[in-house]
Amino acid sequence: MSGGVLGEGKVSQGGPRGSLIDSYRMYKFHINLFGDPFTCTWEECAAALEGLPRMIFEPDGSWIWSGGVGNERWQIDGHLFDFAGVLHRVELHGACPTEEFDRLLACFDWPNLELNYEMVREGVQLTETEFRQQMTCAGPA
Repeated sequence: MSGGVLGEGKVSQGGPRGSLIDSYRMYKFHINLFGDPFTCTWEECAAALEGLPRMIFEPDGSWIWSGGVGNERWQIDGHLFDFAGVLHRVELHGACPTEEFDRLLACFDWPNLELNYEMVREGVQLTETEFRQQMTCAGPA
């Protein structure tokens, strides 16, 4: 599963002049997140993740977070990895709307912490700006 956008989503009329608004953009990804270093512990991230609605979190650090219905259904499978007592990386695999992606990143102290993105299949490391550009420009995966 390589990164990309799963279509442009719902387009609706908005505003007084009827401008078109892209109201549902979805990222599709398989990435590792790295902090330099993470400012939160494994336990703090686990607690933040467990606070998300429709989150299933396992004691080994693996989890599934899902939402939406029908054509707007999405799911992310993830795993927290620690090393020497600190959070080392977070693996994320799935698809979700951009707003939910940002909500998920907040569990890892984003936007206060700059995150590095590793595209797993491609073996490429990206900054957040580069990652989001790729998600926006890649088109359907």
